[in-house]
Amino acid sequence: MKKITLFIASFMIFLSACNLTEPILDEALNPDLPNSDGGPEALMSATYNMMLNTFTDHENVWPLQQVSTDETICPTRGTDWDGNGQWREIYGHTWTAFHVTIGSAWEKLNTGLARAIMTESEVMKSDKPQHKQILAEAQAMKAFYMMTILDLWGKVPYREAEGLDFRDKPIILEAEEAFDKIVETFETAMPNLPSSSDVEYYQITKEAVNGLLARLYLNKSVYTKRYETVTFDAQDLDKVISYTSELINNGGFALENEDYFSLFSRHNDDKKEIIFGVKQEYLNELGSNKLALFVTGRNVWVSNAHRGWNGGATTEEFYNTWNGKENDPRFHKENFKYETGSIPEEQYHLNRGFMVGQQYGVIRNEDNSDFLRDEKGWLIIDKLTNFRNNEPMIFTPEVNLSNETQAAGVRVYKFEFDNGASNTAVGSVNIPIMRLAEIYLMRAEAKLRKGDQGGAVADINTVLSARGASTLTSIDLEGMFNERGFELYWEGFRRTDRLRFGKFEETYKDKLVSDVNRRVYPIPQNALDANKDLIQNPGY
Repeated sequence: MKKITLFIASFMIFLSACNLTEPILDEALNPDLPNSDGGPEALMSATYNMMLNTFTDHENVWPLQQVSTDETICPTRGTDWDGNGQWREIYGHTWTAFHVTIGSAWEKLNTGLARAIMTESEVMKSDKPQHKQILAEAQAMKAFYMMTILDLWGKVPYREAEGLDFRDKPIILEAEEAFDKIVETFETAMPNLPSSSDVEYYQITKEAVNGLLARLYLNKSVYTKRYETVTFDAQDLDKVISYTSELINNGGFALENEDYFSLFSRHNDDKKEIIFGVKQEYLNELGSNKLALFVTGRNVWVSNAHRGWNGGATTEEFYNTWNGKENDPRFHKENFKYETGSIPEEQYHLNRGFMVGQQYGVIRNEDNSDFLRDEKGWLIIDKLTNFRNNEPMIFTPEVNLSNETQAAGVRVYKFEFDNGASNTAVGSVNIPIMRLAEIYLMRAEAKLRKGDQGGAVADINTVLSARGASTLTSIDLEGMFNERGFELYWEGFRRTDRLRFGKFEETYKDKLVSDVNRRVYPIPQNALDANKDLIQNPGY
Protein backbone atom coordinates (compact mmCIF):
# COMPACT_ATOMS: atom_id res chain seq x y z
CA MET A 1 0.00 0.00 0.00
CA LYS A 2 1.84 3.11 -1.20
CA LYS A 3 -0.80 5.27 0.41
CA ILE A 4 -3.71 4.59 2.75
CA THR A 5 -6.66 5.59 0.57
CA LEU A 6 -9.88 6.77 2.14
CA PHE A 7 -12.54 4.62 0.60
CA ILE A 8 -15.56 2.32 1.15
CA ALA A 9 -17.67 5.27 2.18
CA SER A 10 -20.62 3.50 3.74
CA PHE A 11 -18.34 1.38 5.91
CA MET A 12 -16.36 4.41 7.03
CA ILE A 13 -19.53 6.35 7.88
CA PHE A 14 -20.65 3.40 9.98
CA LEU A 15 -17.38 3.33 11.89
CA SER A 16 -17.31 7.07 12.48
CA ALA A 17 -20.89 7.10 13.72
CA CYS A 18 -20.54 4.27 16.24
CA ASN A 19 -19.15 4.37 19.73
CA LEU A 20 -16.69 1.51 19.70
CA THR A 21 -17.46 0.60 23.28
CA GLU A 22 -20.93 -0.50 22.19
CA PRO A 23 -21.53 -4.25 21.74
CA ILE A 24 -23.24 -3.64 18.38
CA LEU A 25 -19.87 -3.76 16.69
CA ASP A 26 -19.33 -7.38 17.60
CA GLU A 27 -22.38 -8.39 15.58
CA ALA A 28 -22.10 -5.72 12.89
CA LEU A 29 -19.04 -6.92 11.00
CA ASN A 30 -19.54 -9.29 8.08
CA PRO A 31 -17.83 -12.62 8.92
CA ASP A 32 -16.30 -12.57 5.42
CA LEU A 33 -14.74 -9.13 6.00
CA PRO A 34 -11.22 -10.31 6.93
CA ASN A 35 -10.72 -12.03 3.57
CA SER A 36 -12.82 -9.67 1.47
CA ASP A 37 -11.42 -7.24 -1.06
CA GLY A 38 -10.76 -3.96 0.70
CA GLY A 39 -12.18 -5.00 4.06
CA PRO A 40 -8.94 -5.06 6.08
CA GLU A 41 -7.77 -1.90 4.32
CA ALA A 42 -10.99 -0.12 5.31
CA LEU A 43 -10.59 -1.19 8.93
CA MET A 44 -6.99 0.07 8.94
CA SER A 45 -8.05 3.30 7.28
CA ALA A 46 -10.57 3.86 10.08
CA THR A 47 -7.81 3.35 12.64
CA TYR A 48 -5.61 5.97 10.99
CA ASN A 49 -8.52 8.37 10.46
CA MET A 50 -9.07 8.56 14.20
CA MET A 51 -5.85 10.57 14.38
CA LEU A 52 -7.67 13.38 12.58
CA ASN A 53 -8.79 16.00 15.11
CA THR A 54 -7.41 13.84 17.93
CA PHE A 55 -3.91 15.07 17.07
CA THR A 56 -4.56 17.89 14.61
CA ASP A 57 -6.66 20.53 16.35
CA HIS A 58 -6.58 22.76 19.41
CA GLU A 59 -9.25 20.97 21.45
CA ASN A 60 -8.08 17.40 22.17
CA VAL A 61 -4.58 16.03 22.81
CA TRP A 62 -2.72 19.19 21.74
CA PRO A 63 -4.00 21.56 24.48
CA LEU A 64 -3.38 18.94 27.17
CA GLN A 65 0.26 18.80 26.05
CA GLN A 66 0.65 22.52 25.32
CA VAL A 67 -1.71 24.75 27.29
CA SER A 68 -0.72 23.00 30.51
CA THR A 69 2.79 24.45 30.09
CA ASP A 70 4.71 27.71 29.84
CA GLU A 71 4.64 27.49 26.04
CA THR A 72 0.96 28.15 25.29
CA ILE A 73 -1.73 30.28 26.89
CA CYS A 74 -5.31 30.97 25.83
CA PRO A 75 -6.34 34.11 27.72
CA THR A 76 -9.90 35.21 28.20
CA ARG A 77 -10.22 38.36 26.07
CA GLY A 78 -13.24 40.18 27.44
CA THR A 79 -15.92 37.58 26.83
CA ASP A 80 -13.96 35.91 24.01
CA TRP A 81 -12.38 32.54 24.72
CA ASP A 82 -13.96 32.16 28.12
CA GLY A 83 -15.04 28.59 27.33
CA ASN A 84 -16.60 28.18 30.77
CA GLY A 85 -13.10 28.40 32.18
CA GLN A 86 -11.70 25.36 30.38
CA TRP A 87 -8.61 27.16 29.05
CA ARG A 88 -7.86 28.80 32.40
CA GLU A 89 -8.19 25.44 34.16
CA ILE A 90 -5.74 23.69 31.84
CA TYR A 91 -3.19 26.50 32.04
CA GLY A 92 -3.54 26.92 35.81
CA HIS A 93 -3.59 23.18 36.58
CA THR A 94 -6.99 23.42 38.26
CA TRP A 95 -8.80 20.90 36.03
CA THR A 96 -11.23 18.30 37.36
CA ALA A 97 -12.58 14.94 36.18
CA PHE A 98 -15.42 16.82 34.49
CA HIS A 99 -13.18 18.93 32.21
CA VAL A 100 -14.55 18.85 28.67
CA THR A 101 -11.20 18.70 26.86
CA ILE A 102 -9.86 15.94 29.09
CA GLY A 103 -13.04 13.97 28.47
CA SER A 104 -12.90 14.52 24.72
CA ALA A 105 -9.25 13.48 24.43
CA TRP A 106 -9.89 10.35 26.53
CA GLU A 107 -12.83 9.36 24.35
CA LYS A 108 -11.03 9.94 21.06
CA LEU A 109 -7.84 8.14 22.08
CA ASN A 110 -9.75 5.17 23.45
CA THR A 111 -11.87 5.07 20.30
CA GLY A 112 -8.67 5.02 18.25
CA LEU A 113 -7.37 2.22 20.46
CA ALA A 114 -10.62 0.29 20.04
CA ARG A 115 -10.45 0.68 16.26
CA ALA A 116 -6.87 -0.62 16.23
CA ILE A 117 -7.77 -3.61 18.39
CA MET A 118 -10.85 -4.35 16.29
CA THR A 119 -8.75 -4.18 13.12
CA GLU A 120 -6.17 -6.49 14.68
CA SER A 121 -8.89 -8.90 15.80
CA GLU A 122 -10.56 -9.08 12.39
CA VAL A 123 -7.37 -9.26 10.31
CA MET A 124 -6.05 -12.07 12.52
CA LYS A 125 -8.80 -14.17 10.92
CA SER A 126 -7.50 -13.54 7.41
CA ASP A 127 -5.61 -16.29 5.61
CA LYS A 128 -4.21 -13.94 2.96
CA PRO A 129 -0.43 -13.34 3.24
CA GLN A 130 -0.75 -9.70 2.13
CA HIS A 131 -2.76 -8.95 5.24
CA LYS A 132 0.21 -9.60 7.54
CA GLN A 133 1.33 -6.02 6.98
CA ILE A 134 -2.09 -4.64 7.90
CA LEU A 135 -2.08 -6.79 11.03
CA ALA A 136 1.30 -5.33 12.00
CA GLU A 137 0.10 -1.79 11.33
CA ALA A 138 -2.95 -2.38 13.53
CA GLN A 139 -0.73 -3.68 16.32
CA ALA A 140 1.67 -0.75 16.03
CA MET A 141 -1.17 1.77 16.02
CA LYS A 142 -2.66 0.02 19.04
CA ALA A 143 0.63 0.56 20.85
CA PHE A 144 0.77 4.18 19.68
CA TYR A 145 -2.69 4.98 21.09
CA MET A 146 -1.83 3.13 24.31
CA MET A 147 1.39 5.11 24.62
CA THR A 148 -0.47 8.41 24.35
CA ILE A 149 -3.07 7.33 26.92
CA LEU A 150 -0.29 6.21 29.28
CA ASP A 151 1.46 9.56 28.83
CA LEU A 152 -1.65 11.55 29.75
CA TRP A 153 -3.40 9.34 32.33
CA GLY A 154 -0.83 6.89 33.67
CA LYS A 155 -2.96 3.80 32.97
CA VAL A 156 -4.56 2.17 29.94
CA PRO A 157 -7.88 0.32 29.43
CA TYR A 158 -6.93 -2.69 27.29
CA ARG A 159 -8.49 -5.61 25.46
CA GLU A 160 -6.76 -8.55 23.79
CA ALA A 161 -7.56 -8.85 20.11
CA GLU A 162 -8.00 -12.60 20.17
CA GLY A 163 -11.57 -13.46 21.14
CA LEU A 164 -12.46 -9.77 21.21
CA ASP A 165 -15.88 -8.97 22.62
CA PHE A 166 -16.68 -5.34 23.34
CA ARG A 167 -19.40 -6.43 25.76
CA ASP A 168 -16.62 -7.41 28.14
CA LYS A 169 -15.07 -4.62 30.17
CA PRO A 170 -11.44 -3.84 29.35
CA ILE A 171 -8.74 -4.74 31.82
CA ILE A 172 -6.88 -1.79 33.30
CA LEU A 173 -3.13 -1.80 32.78
CA GLU A 174 -1.34 0.24 35.42
CA ALA A 175 1.81 2.15 34.53
CA GLU A 176 4.57 -0.48 34.51
CA GLU A 177 2.34 -3.18 33.06
CA ALA A 178 1.14 -0.79 30.36
CA PHE A 179 4.71 0.23 29.53
CA ASP A 180 5.77 -3.39 29.10
CA LYS A 181 2.70 -4.21 26.99
CA ILE A 182 3.37 -1.25 24.69
CA VAL A 183 6.99 -2.31 24.17
CA GLU A 184 5.92 -5.91 23.56
CA THR A 185 3.26 -4.83 21.06
CA PHE A 186 5.65 -2.60 19.11
CA GLU A 187 8.22 -5.41 18.98
CA THR A 188 5.60 -7.93 17.83
CA ALA A 189 4.55 -5.62 15.01
CA MET A 190 8.03 -4.63 13.87
CA PRO A 191 9.00 -7.56 11.56
CA ASN A 192 5.94 -7.21 9.31
CA LEU A 193 5.70 -3.43 9.19
CA PRO A 194 6.49 -1.63 5.94
CA SER A 195 9.64 0.42 5.57
CA SER A 196 9.46 4.16 5.11
CA SER A 197 10.91 3.78 1.62
CA ASP A 198 7.81 1.84 0.56
CA VAL A 199 4.94 3.91 1.98
CA GLU A 200 4.05 7.51 2.77
CA TYR A 201 4.81 8.90 6.22
CA TYR A 202 1.19 8.79 7.29
CA GLN A 203 1.43 5.00 7.56
CA ILE A 204 3.22 3.59 10.56
CA THR A 205 6.53 1.96 9.64
CA LYS A 206 9.48 0.14 11.14
CA GLU A 207 11.28 3.46 11.34
CA ALA A 208 8.40 5.20 13.13
CA VAL A 209 8.28 2.39 15.68
CA ASN A 210 12.02 2.74 16.28
CA GLY A 211 11.41 6.40 17.06
CA LEU A 212 8.43 5.67 19.31
CA LEU A 213 10.43 3.08 21.25
CA ALA A 214 13.16 5.69 21.74
CA ARG A 215 10.53 8.09 23.13
CA LEU A 216 9.23 5.38 25.44
CA TYR A 217 12.60 4.58 26.94
CA LEU A 218 13.62 8.23 27.27
CA ASN A 219 10.43 8.81 29.28
CA LYS A 220 10.34 5.47 31.10
CA SER A 221 10.71 6.99 34.56
CA VAL A 222 8.15 9.68 33.72
CA TYR A 223 5.63 6.99 32.78
CA THR A 224 6.30 4.31 35.38
CA LYS A 225 7.26 6.32 38.49
CA ARG A 226 4.77 9.12 38.19
CA TYR A 227 5.08 10.73 41.60
CA GLU A 228 8.81 10.24 42.19
CA THR A 229 11.87 12.17 41.11
CA VAL A 230 12.60 11.32 37.49
CA THR A 231 15.65 9.09 37.08
CA PHE A 232 17.42 7.64 34.06
CA ASP A 233 18.70 4.08 33.89
CA ALA A 234 21.86 3.69 31.81
CA GLN A 235 20.43 0.67 30.00
CA ASP A 236 17.33 2.64 29.02
CA LEU A 237 19.47 5.50 27.71
CA ASP A 238 21.50 2.98 25.72
CA LYS A 239 18.27 1.80 24.10
CA VAL A 240 17.40 5.40 23.22
CA ILE A 241 20.79 5.81 21.58
CA SER A 242 20.45 2.48 19.76
CA TYR A 243 16.97 3.17 18.36
CA THR A 244 17.79 6.72 17.32
CA SER A 245 21.11 5.72 15.77
CA GLU A 246 19.34 3.09 13.67
CA LEU A 247 17.00 5.79 12.37
CA ILE A 248 19.73 8.34 11.75
CA ASN A 249 22.09 5.92 10.03
CA ASN A 250 19.69 3.68 8.13
CA GLY A 251 16.28 5.36 8.01
CA GLY A 252 16.69 7.20 4.73
CA PHE A 253 15.51 10.50 6.25
CA ALA A 254 17.09 13.94 5.89
CA LEU A 255 16.86 17.17 7.86
CA GLU A 256 15.14 20.04 6.04
CA ASN A 257 17.91 22.53 5.23
CA GLU A 258 16.14 25.14 3.12
CA ASP A 259 12.94 26.24 4.84
CA TYR A 260 12.13 25.06 8.36
CA PHE A 261 8.53 26.26 8.11
CA SER A 262 7.90 24.18 4.98
CA LEU A 263 7.65 21.20 7.33
CA PHE A 264 4.40 22.71 8.63
CA SER A 265 3.02 24.07 5.37
CA ARG A 266 0.74 22.93 2.60
CA HIS A 267 2.30 20.48 0.16
CA ASN A 268 4.54 18.95 2.83
CA ASP A 269 3.89 15.38 1.61
CA ASP A 270 7.39 15.01 0.22
CA LYS A 271 9.36 16.21 3.24
CA LYS A 272 12.13 13.70 3.97
CA GLU A 273 12.43 14.86 7.57
CA ILE A 274 8.94 13.71 8.61
CA ILE A 275 8.99 10.13 9.88
CA PHE A 276 5.35 9.82 10.93
CA GLY A 277 2.44 12.21 10.57
CA VAL A 278 -1.27 12.69 10.02
CA LYS A 279 -2.56 13.04 6.48
CA GLN A 280 -5.02 15.92 6.04
CA GLU A 281 -7.05 16.83 2.97
CA TYR A 282 -10.07 18.81 1.86
CA LEU A 283 -11.96 15.72 0.65
CA ASN A 284 -14.91 15.08 2.99
CA GLU A 285 -13.35 17.75 5.26
CA LEU A 286 -10.73 15.27 6.45
CA GLY A 287 -8.37 17.95 7.65
CA SER A 288 -8.25 20.60 10.37
CA ASN A 289 -6.93 24.15 9.99
CA LYS A 290 -7.35 24.91 13.68
CA LEU A 291 -3.73 24.91 14.83
CA ALA A 292 -3.37 28.00 12.63
CA LEU A 293 -6.82 29.48 13.20
CA PHE A 294 -6.48 29.22 16.96
CA VAL A 295 -3.69 31.78 17.24
CA THR A 296 -4.22 34.06 14.24
CA GLY A 297 -5.59 37.54 14.94
CA ARG A 298 -9.26 38.06 14.15
CA ASN A 299 -8.54 40.87 11.69
CA VAL A 300 -5.74 38.93 10.01
CA TRP A 301 -7.16 37.89 6.66
CA VAL A 302 -5.60 35.24 4.43
CA SER A 303 -8.25 35.48 1.75
CA ASN A 304 -11.58 37.23 1.46
CA ALA A 305 -13.22 34.29 3.24
CA HIS A 306 -10.52 33.25 5.72
CA ARG A 307 -9.45 35.00 8.89
CA GLY A 308 -8.22 33.97 12.32
CA TRP A 309 -9.95 33.25 15.62
CA ASN A 310 -7.67 35.29 17.91
CA GLY A 311 -7.30 32.74 20.68
CA GLY A 312 -3.99 31.32 21.85
CA ALA A 313 -0.58 32.91 22.28
CA THR A 314 2.75 32.05 23.77
CA THR A 315 3.75 33.24 27.22
CA GLU A 316 6.24 35.94 28.05
CA GLU A 317 8.30 33.28 29.85
CA PHE A 318 8.70 31.12 26.75
CA TYR A 319 9.12 34.07 24.41
CA ASN A 320 12.00 35.32 26.55
CA THR A 321 13.91 32.05 26.12
CA TRP A 322 14.53 33.29 22.57
CA ASN A 323 16.38 36.41 23.73
CA GLY A 324 19.46 36.70 21.53
CA LYS A 325 18.14 34.10 19.10
CA GLU A 326 15.89 36.36 17.05
CA ASN A 327 18.01 35.66 13.95
CA ASP A 328 17.43 31.91 14.25
CA PRO A 329 15.48 30.91 11.10
CA ARG A 330 13.06 28.96 13.31
CA PHE A 331 12.04 32.12 15.14
CA HIS A 332 10.59 34.06 12.23
CA LYS A 333 10.16 33.86 8.48
CA GLU A 334 9.32 37.03 6.58
CA ASN A 335 7.05 36.53 3.59
CA PHE A 336 6.21 40.24 3.32
CA LYS A 337 7.60 43.29 5.09
CA TYR A 338 5.71 44.72 8.04
CA GLU A 339 5.37 48.18 6.58
CA THR A 340 2.83 50.15 4.56
CA GLY A 341 2.95 49.38 0.86
CA SER A 342 1.49 46.97 -1.69
CA ILE A 343 2.36 43.57 -3.15
CA PRO A 344 1.01 41.30 -5.91
CA GLU A 345 -1.76 39.09 -4.57
CA GLU A 346 0.09 35.87 -5.38
CA GLN A 347 2.95 36.98 -3.10
CA TYR A 348 0.74 37.53 -0.06
CA HIS A 349 1.38 34.79 2.48
CA LEU A 350 1.35 35.29 6.24
CA ASN A 351 4.70 35.63 7.93
CA ARG A 352 5.58 32.62 10.07
CA GLY A 353 6.95 31.97 13.51
CA PHE A 354 6.62 34.45 16.38
CA MET A 355 4.55 37.56 15.74
CA VAL A 356 5.19 40.51 18.03
CA GLY A 357 4.59 44.25 17.79
CA GLN A 358 2.42 46.15 15.31
CA GLN A 359 0.84 43.76 12.82
CA TYR A 360 0.41 44.47 9.13
CA GLY A 361 -1.72 42.87 6.46
CA VAL A 362 -4.40 43.34 3.87
CA ILE A 363 -7.34 45.70 4.54
CA ARG A 364 -10.90 45.07 3.43
CA ASN A 365 -12.90 47.72 1.58
CA GLU A 366 -15.98 49.39 3.04
CA ASP A 367 -18.54 46.85 1.80
CA ASN A 368 -16.23 43.91 2.63
CA SER A 369 -16.46 42.65 -0.95
CA ASP A 370 -12.72 42.73 -1.58
CA PHE A 371 -9.39 43.94 -0.24
CA LEU A 372 -8.12 47.44 -0.87
CA ARG A 373 -5.88 47.56 -3.95
CA ASP A 374 -3.61 50.12 -5.56
CA GLU A 375 -3.78 51.35 -9.15
CA LYS A 376 -1.93 48.21 -10.34
CA GLY A 377 -4.43 45.93 -8.64
CA TRP A 378 -1.89 44.92 -6.00
CA LEU A 379 -2.99 44.28 -2.42
CA ILE A 380 -2.46 47.24 -0.12
CA ILE A 381 -0.55 46.33 3.06
CA ASP A 382 -1.19 48.53 6.08
CA LYS A 383 -1.32 48.51 9.85
CA LEU A 384 -3.98 46.20 11.28
CA THR A 385 -6.45 47.02 14.02
CA ASN A 386 -8.21 44.81 16.55
CA PHE A 387 -11.58 43.31 15.75
CA ARG A 388 -13.51 44.53 18.80
CA ASN A 389 -12.28 48.07 19.38
CA ASN A 390 -10.43 49.06 16.19
CA GLU A 391 -7.33 49.94 18.18
CA PRO A 392 -3.89 49.12 16.72
CA MET A 393 -3.16 45.37 16.67
CA ILE A 394 0.06 45.36 18.64
CA PHE A 395 0.95 41.90 19.95
CA THR A 396 2.75 42.21 23.27
CA PRO A 397 4.92 39.67 25.12
CA GLU A 398 3.03 40.54 28.30
CA VAL A 399 -0.18 38.54 28.61
CA ASN A 400 -2.51 37.64 31.48
CA LEU A 401 -4.73 34.60 31.74
CA SER A 402 -7.92 36.56 32.52
CA ASN A 403 -9.50 39.88 31.50
CA GLU A 404 -7.02 40.42 28.71
CA THR A 405 -7.08 42.69 25.67
CA GLN A 406 -7.58 41.55 22.11
CA ALA A 407 -3.91 41.97 21.17
CA ALA A 408 -2.10 40.65 24.25
CA GLY A 409 0.32 37.80 23.71
CA VAL A 410 2.88 36.97 21.04
CA ARG A 411 1.26 34.77 18.39
CA VAL A 412 2.88 31.66 16.96
CA TYR A 413 2.20 31.09 13.26
CA LYS A 414 4.09 27.81 12.99
CA PHE A 415 1.48 25.90 10.99
CA GLU A 416 0.50 27.48 7.70
CA PHE A 417 -2.96 29.07 7.57
CA ASP A 418 -4.50 27.08 4.73
CA ASN A 419 -7.06 29.02 2.70
CA GLY A 420 -7.65 26.38 0.05
CA ALA A 421 -10.96 25.07 1.40
CA SER A 422 -14.31 26.84 1.47
CA ASN A 423 -14.63 26.07 5.18
CA THR A 424 -12.14 28.11 7.20
CA ALA A 425 -11.69 25.31 9.73
CA VAL A 426 -10.66 22.76 7.07
CA GLY A 427 -7.02 22.48 6.01
CA SER A 428 -4.66 20.23 4.11
CA VAL A 429 -1.45 20.74 6.11
CA ASN A 430 -0.21 17.31 7.17
CA ILE A 431 0.65 17.33 10.88
CA PRO A 432 4.01 15.83 11.85
CA ILE A 433 3.97 13.42 14.79
CA MET A 434 7.67 12.59 14.55
CA ARG A 435 10.54 14.29 12.71
CA LEU A 436 14.20 13.44 12.28
CA ALA A 437 15.16 16.53 14.29
CA GLU A 438 13.45 15.03 17.35
CA ILE A 439 15.45 11.83 16.81
CA TYR A 440 18.72 13.80 16.92
CA LEU A 441 17.56 15.66 20.02
CA MET A 442 16.58 12.44 21.82
CA ARG A 443 19.97 10.93 21.07
CA ALA A 444 21.68 14.13 22.20
CA GLU A 445 19.77 14.11 25.48
CA ALA A 446 20.52 10.44 26.13
CA LYS A 447 24.22 11.07 25.45
CA LEU A 448 24.24 14.12 27.71
CA ARG A 449 22.56 12.24 30.56
CA LYS A 450 25.28 9.57 30.19
CA GLY A 451 28.02 12.19 30.42
CA ASP A 452 28.88 12.45 26.72
CA GLN A 453 28.59 16.21 26.29
CA GLY A 454 30.66 16.21 23.12
CA GLY A 455 28.37 13.69 21.46
CA ALA A 456 25.33 15.67 22.56
CA VAL A 457 26.73 18.92 21.14
CA ALA A 458 27.53 17.20 17.84
CA ASP A 459 23.97 15.94 17.46
CA ILE A 460 22.42 19.28 18.33
CA ASN A 461 24.78 21.09 15.97
CA THR A 462 23.72 18.79 13.16
CA VAL A 463 20.19 20.10 13.59
CA LEU A 464 21.29 23.72 14.04
CA SER A 465 23.47 23.61 10.94
CA ALA A 466 20.60 22.28 8.85
CA ARG A 467 18.45 25.15 10.09
CA GLY A 468 21.10 27.77 9.40
CA ALA A 469 21.26 28.64 13.11
CA SER A 470 24.31 29.36 15.25
CA THR A 471 25.96 26.21 16.59
CA LEU A 472 27.04 25.44 20.17
CA THR A 473 30.36 24.70 21.84
CA SER A 474 28.91 23.19 25.03
CA ILE A 475 25.59 22.28 26.60
CA ASP A 476 24.05 21.34 29.95
CA LEU A 477 20.61 19.97 30.81
CA GLU A 478 19.03 23.42 30.96
CA GLY A 479 20.42 24.16 27.52
CA MET A 480 19.15 20.79 26.30
CA PHE A 481 15.66 21.63 27.53
CA ASN A 482 15.79 24.98 25.76
CA GLU A 483 17.04 23.45 22.50
CA ARG A 484 14.04 21.14 22.45
CA GLY A 485 11.85 24.21 22.86
CA PHE A 486 13.55 26.05 20.00
CA GLU A 487 13.11 23.15 17.60
CA LEU A 488 9.86 21.47 18.68
CA TYR A 489 7.75 24.37 19.97
CA TRP A 490 4.01 24.19 19.33
CA GLU A 491 4.15 20.50 18.32
CA GLY A 492 2.84 18.92 21.51
CA PHE A 493 6.07 18.00 23.32
CA ARG A 494 6.24 20.63 26.06
CA ARG A 495 4.29 18.91 28.86
CA THR A 496 6.24 15.66 28.66
CA ASP A 497 9.50 17.60 28.36
CA ARG A 498 8.73 19.62 31.49
CA LEU A 499 7.91 16.39 33.32
CA ARG A 500 11.14 14.73 32.23
CA PHE A 501 13.30 17.75 33.10
CA GLY A 502 11.68 18.16 36.53
CA LYS A 503 9.96 21.45 35.72
CA PHE A 504 6.27 20.56 35.68
CA GLU A 505 5.59 21.68 39.25
CA GLU A 506 7.34 25.02 38.81
CA THR A 507 5.07 28.03 39.18
CA TYR A 508 4.99 31.05 36.91
CA LYS A 509 2.61 33.87 36.05
CA ASP A 510 -1.03 32.74 36.44
CA LYS A 511 0.09 29.14 37.08
CA LEU A 512 0.33 28.89 40.85
CA VAL A 513 -0.44 25.21 41.46
CA SER A 514 2.52 22.97 42.33
CA ASP A 515 1.15 19.46 42.78
CA VAL A 516 2.75 16.18 41.72
CA ASN A 517 -0.71 14.68 41.27
CA ARG A 518 -1.13 16.96 38.24
CA ARG A 519 1.52 14.96 36.40
CA VAL A 520 -1.37 12.88 35.11
CA TYR A 521 -4.87 13.94 34.21
CA PRO A 522 -7.95 12.66 36.02
CA ILE A 523 -9.90 9.79 34.52
CA PRO A 524 -13.07 11.45 33.17
CA GLN A 525 -16.03 10.93 35.46
CA ASN A 526 -18.20 9.36 32.75
CA ALA A 527 -15.49 6.74 32.15
CA LEU A 528 -15.42 5.93 35.88
CA ASP A 529 -19.19 5.62 35.88
CA ALA A 530 -19.08 3.21 32.94
CA ASN A 531 -16.35 0.94 34.31
CA LYS A 532 -16.10 0.37 38.03
CA ASP A 533 -12.71 -1.30 37.52
CA LEU A 534 -11.23 2.09 36.67
CA ILE A 535 -9.75 3.75 39.73
CA GLN A 536 -9.36 7.51 39.79
CA ASN A 537 -5.81 8.86 39.83
CA PRO A 538 -4.50 10.22 43.17
CA GLY A 539 -5.43 13.78 44.07
CA TYR A 540 -8.73 13.83 42.19
